[in-house]
Amino acid sequence: QSDNSNALVITGPAVIAVPAGATKMKIRSTAAIWFKWAEVNAVVNGTFAADTDWTKGTGWTISSEVASTDASQVGDSDLTQALGVQNENWWVQFVVSAYVAGNVTPVIGTQEGTDRAANGTFAEIITVGAGTDLDIRADVDGDLSVDSVVARKLVDVPSASVVDGSTGDLIDQYSGDIIIPIENATQDLLSVDGTATICVSFYS
Repeated sequence: QSDNSNALVITGPAVIAVPAGATKMKIRSTAAIWFKWAEVNAVVNGTFAADTDWTKGTGWTISSEVASTDASQVGDSDLTQALGVQNENWWVQFVVSAYVAGNVTPVIGTQEGTDRAANGTFAEIITVGAGTDLDIRADVDGDLSVDSVVARKLVDVPSASVVDGSTGDLIDQYSGDIIIPIENATQDLLSVDGTATICVSFYS
């Protein structure tokens, strides 16, 4: 048995990566939090291994395992893939490289995420209302590349899976200890939300 504990201060959405081989996790929280599993990545060809699966707006190209925009667009321009989303929460991550200028923003449905204007790996949780697509949106000045695009729908942790600490159906909130069995390898990312200090332990 191993207990790999760590403390995390959250002031909004965050994610907890589950290490390979873990069979159970315990969360101790100082306040009520929300928690959901992230499903497997829904993006096809998010590594841009080929110039397929994406609809490219003006200025976008796919080559050498990145998607790039060159500021030739006259306004916002989207790199689009249909996900069939609506009224859901999604965890989105992507990498920006070769940054020169402008902003790039993840959009799911009609909900925009955060503008990014630097090289780096960026992740956030987006709550979707209407709309069905994933867009990587470059503004009129966007001159940059993106790769490693991931979008994972957040789903309820089944009540039956929570050994202790549940107050009912999930997206549930609870202040105290929560023990969640890890039932398969796809349960490798847990989304949490709230304002609290949490300690997370994994057991194998």
